[in-house]
Amino acid sequence: MARVPSRDEYAEDSSDEEDVRNTVGNVPLEWYEDFPHVGYDLDGRRIYKPLRTRDELDDPDFWRTVKDRMTGQDLRLTDEQVALLQRLQRGQFGDVSFDPYEPAVDFFSGNIMIHPVTNRPEDKRSFIPSLVEKEKVSRMVHAIKMGWIQPRRSRDSTPRFYDLWAQEDPNAVLGRPQDACACTQAGPAWPHRVIQLPPEYLPSEEEHLVWAQQEPGERKLNFLPRKFPSLRAVPAYGRFSQERFERCLDLYLCPRQRKMRCLPRGPVAGFRLRRWLDGSLRLWEEATARCMRVVPVGGVVRSVAWNPNPSICLVAAAVDDAVLLLNPVLGDPLLAGSTDQLLSAFALPE
Repeated sequence: MARVPSRDEYAEDSSDEEDVRNTVGNVPLEWYEDFPHVGYDLDGRRIYKPLRTRDELDDPDFWRTVKDRMTGQDLRLTDEQVALLQRLQRGQFGDVSFDPYEPAVDFFSGNIMIHPVTNRPEDKRSFIPSLVEKEKVSRMVHAIKMGWIQPRRSRDSTPRFYDLWAQEDPNAVLGRPQDACACTQAGPAWPHRVIQLPPEYLPSEEEHLVWAQQEPGERKLNFLPRKFPSLRAVPAYGRFSQERFERCLDLYLCPRQRKMRCLPRGPVAGFRLRRWLDGSLRLWEEATARCMRVVPVGGVVRSVAWNPNPSICLVAAAVDDAVLLLNPVLGDPLLAGSTDQLLSAFALPE
């Protein structure tokens, strides 16, 4: 019997058919961008990056070739894999045989069954009160008796911040003063600002000399009218920026037109006196910041002062060229009454 010669089973194997596995683990492959290899195989040898010598024009399968990032090898996709990718790009299911619109089968209500799906009887514990719930309820009752659990309180609808004088009459003596100060109006549009001025609006040489000799505050116009043949010949206005700035100052400083000054605390504790340029004296309560009294004096108040004597509640106000002595009627009624008696007993000298 002839003996069959032994054949090497690894003679026809090539390294291209081996399953190359990269054992770098779960690490970013960007770490190997500056190295000639992409990782290590099972034996610890380096897996070098393949040389890119293929051209997409010469390779007919270039459009279906992808790169394996773990090994750097080129993988050619089969027709089934290409069809799968195309279906996924169109938003379809990966399985060709899957029909998403097939009729649903109702297993429980479609066919009438003789026996129920489950005939398990109910437990005995379902008819007995739960001991765990009983303990929870007893703990809650004990906490309510001890005052540890309080009922929810209804939220207070009163806002935290509110207007103190919202409910007061503005015409009352103690009402909040409404001192609205209107801003200054812009000047009228002078006819001298047009391009084609009539001859009667053009100044003469004498008016030129008079205008140049006047002070800036005494001039009726802050510029000399001129006549131009066209709009293109009109130069830039030199005082435009200055006039706009002065107008902005008027609007900005308008709320400060009415100034008030606070005096030191007088003999009446808790009250302060302020003078206003609208011709009135106002007494304010320090604790609530409320205007308690408004005394019209009929003129601009230049200065005010308290009487330093603590037994008399008296205020002196300088209005124009006169001095007024007033009783603010605040604080102790006995002190206000004694002040009224003092003022009524005063007699002009003969």
